Amino acid sequence: MHRLTGLIIALLTLSLAASCIQNDLPYPVDVPVIETITLSTTGAGARPVLLSKTTGTQSDSISVNDISHTVTAIFPEDADLAKVKVGLTFSGELAKTTPYIDGRVFDLRNPLKFSIATWPDQQYNWELVCKQDIEMYFTVKGQIGPSVIDKANHRVLLYVPESADIDNLEVTGFKLGPAEISSYKPALASVSDFSDVVKVEVSSHSRTEQWEIFVEPKAESLEFIPSAWTRKAYFHAEGIEGKESGFRYRKQGENNWIEVPDAAITHQGGVFSALIEELSPLTSYECQAYCGELTADGTFTTEGEEQLPNPGFEVFSNDESSNYKSWFSRTHSLWNRKWWDSGNVASTTVGKEYVICMPDPDTPYEGETCALLYSRYVIVKFAAGNIFSGEFAGLDGTTGGKVNFGRPFTARPEKLSLAIRYTSGKINYIGTAPPGESIKEGDNDRCQIFVALGDWDYRKYGGTPESPVQVNTSDKSTFFDPEGNNVIAYGSFIGDTSIPEWTIVDIPLEYKDMERKPTHIIVSCASSMLGDYFTGSEDSRLWIDDIELIY
Repeated sequence: MHRLTGLIIALLTLSLAASCIQNDLPYPVDVPVIETITLSTTGAGARPVLLSKTTGTQSDSISVNDISHTVTAIFPEDADLAKVKVGLTFSGELAKTTPYIDGRVFDLRNPLKFSIATWPDQQYNWELVCKQDIEMYFTVKGQIGPSVIDKANHRVLLYVPESADIDNLEVTGFKLGPAEISSYKPALASVSDFSDVVKVEVSSHSRTEQWEIFVEPKAESLEFIPSAWTRKAYFHAEGIEGKESGFRYRKQGENNWIEVPDAAITHQGGVFSALIEELSPLTSYECQAYCGELTADGTFTTEGEEQLPNPGFEVFSNDESSNYKSWFSRTHSLWNRKWWDSGNVASTTVGKEYVICMPDPDTPYEGETCALLYSRYVIVKFAAGNIFSGEFAGLDGTTGGKVNFGRPFTARPEKLSLAIRYTSGKINYIGTAPPGESIKEGDNDRCQIFVALGDWDYRKYGGTPESPVQVNTSDKSTFFDPEGNNVIAYGSFIGDTSIPEWTIVDIPLEYKDMERKPTHIIVSCASSMLGDYFTGSEDSRLWIDDIELIY
């Protein structure tokens, strides 16, 4: 064989062999972050409707959840969701969406599902959900209770007394589409005969919906539901529109009724409601709703003013470990079980000098001691000083730890109040940060205190019946979500500068649902807000004392 021929064959052999070599090196993880999103359409009178959000900014109309990969947009009721132009930019030079979205027009009356791919093996599924709360109502004179509006099936059902002339009813109000741009055929104001189903065409944005209105006779009735909290109660009644109606109440055993002023009562059709305040906790009341000649009686007992255990952090012991103090003592008559916990069990595994939560008897706000939360670098990771309602659930290798948040609790306070002092250090450790948040060394560290009430199921959230919500600092998808479905109320305080003197901080609770009662409470305090991301300053200190729930 010729030497050149042999060389060519050898090179071809090497080339073929090289072509068969597999690249087993994984692509780097590149999670895309939505940087900007704009949604534009038209509203009443063809006026432009524009919603937009940029990373790191707040928006009342658009929210981006980087954990659940959901974008939620709230449009005004007259916006045309069938023709929305979407503008979208996101991080990652190689990232692209399927389908292609930026600059295209979509029908967003239903959620838009799309994916963002950064590498061939990395695809992230997203959903764009547009909400539009269109107020709808239809009422006739003398109707019983509220009208039932079935938006999905375009149906209205309402009741009138059996004595009513169903062939000659007076329509007192209607709205079955967006304000200003909806037209009705026939004109509902001129309809009076409801002896059979009334069919109406409701048109807006050059589209028409077919609605049906049903009116049925019913025996006159009055339904009354009182809902009691600690110092207040909500009264809700469904009676007959146009008749004199109201509420009265009194403590059980008393003779005189307290009349609720008419100015404090809200009337809509046959529905009337009121908020009763300045009640006494753990007290039984009688109440009555009236509408014309009809009355409906009820009773309720107000809730108690439940407080958190060991609120001044006066009780502590080494019952759990010789390395650190725990906020209970087995010999104490009241606080002999662990309710508060901290990350001490994790930080002190390498030595008791790495305590991150401790009693401080030197400068308490009241009493003999307070709690001091101490951020520090522990061998290989930054650890924020913390204390929380719940229990530490174990280490996750060397990458993080697990915490079960929450303790059983059923009361409904209005706010959490506590005394704090804070030293805000300059950030000198950066692990990661929440998507879209820019953190650099030298920024002020921030403390955070939050309180949440909810009805979390431990089987869904990974915790225990006692402490149902598990957070794993190695898995950002488990991080606590204040907007989660099982959150009933939430409040938060964030301090981004030092607070050298004791200061009372009130944290109001914002309730998403006024009817559901909580099963658990989460209270969490951290000297470095981004401790879950291993980011903060080892110079940050947070002192807390005298925690109280206000009702």
